[in-house]
Amino acid sequence: YEEIDRFSYITDNYTQLENQFKGITANLGMNYAFGIASKTKNTVYAVVRYVIPKSEAEQQGLQRGDLITSINGQELTRSKAKQLLQNTATISFSTYRIVNGKATPTGKTYTLNQNQTPENPVLIHKVFNKGGKKIAYLMYNAFTADFDEALNDAFADFKAEGVTDLILDLRYNGGGSVSTATYLASMITGQFAGQVFAVERWNSKVQPYRGNSREYFTDNIVKDSRKIAINSLRMSKVYIITSENTASASELVINGLKPYIQVVQVGATTIGKNQGSVTIYDYIDAQGKVKNPKHKWAMQPLVMKIENAKGVGDYVNGLSPDIFIEEIGSNLGVLGDESEPLLARTLQEITGINTSGRAP
Repeated sequence: YEEIDRFSYITDNYTQLENQFKGITANLGMNYAFGIASKTKNTVYAVVRYVIPKSEAEQQGLQRGDLITSINGQELTRSKAKQLLQNTATISFSTYRIVNGKATPTGKTYTLNQNQTPENPVLIHKVFNKGGKKIAYLMYNAFTADFDEALNDAFADFKAEGVTDLILDLRYNGGGSVSTATYLASMITGQFAGQVFAVERWNSKVQPYRGNSREYFTDNIVKDSRKIAINSLRMSKVYIITSENTASASELVINGLKPYIQVVQVGATTIGKNQGSVTIYDYIDAQGKVKNPKHKWAMQPLVMKIENAKGVGDYVNGLSPDIFIEEIGSNLGVLGDESEPLLARTLQEITGINTSGRAP
């Protein structure tokens, strides 16, 4: 039942699933969310949360905060909005902006194609010099193993800058690789190598065979036969921005760090996915190496619960922030800009300086 298991699913195309784990999906070059346009008409709108660098959407000038109400002349409704945006090869639309509380036409029209290209989850990394501090900011949007080195490179830059504080923005990060989550936690810290980061709890039938499978803080990223030294910041405190879209491996990082360093969570309560899953294929050999060539169905069931070193893992209702602040569609701001509301509030917490332009 969905109320018991919200996250297990089945797919008829495991190639797409495998590509998704690599950060490769057919997309329009933008990340978006839906909002209700009219309850009586059952219509919705899509709001652009960010535009993928070097995509068609960026080249054509699409921006964060742009609103889309129809695709190829068809109004977006609850029943067909996702289909129009995800399953249509080429889409055309006009955009709107919130001006004085009203959706106002921008006068711009876009035509975008679904392109299956990798998206680097390290969207923004930069350093703010404020209040006598060097504050690293990382917007990280997926735990994708193929981009572990790109993540480590961002921390190399932070380390070279001699940063004093770190803001990790996971507001749009729905999770991914547990190994990548362990690497990220090790980059943030560095003083706990070899200590337990996370513990897998399986059911009573599997647990005797699995034992207490653990993830450990580490000094190295392992890629095949290579070991890549992790660029660690040795932080004793980290600020993490979250939202209702923050899930799974993102929550694992927050929960896994808490026994070791102070985690200040800013934003909204997370989804509450404290479980891990595996991919189950239909194999035609006993060794589980040859996939059935007749179809591409596969299952992605939840199979375990993940706890931190102190045995804490019951957060099915989400992880609540220390400082509550939500994104507001009419005032999204520019991601990575110190006046963007969620980042501004986090910077204020670190420096005591209000950069949002709003009253404290």
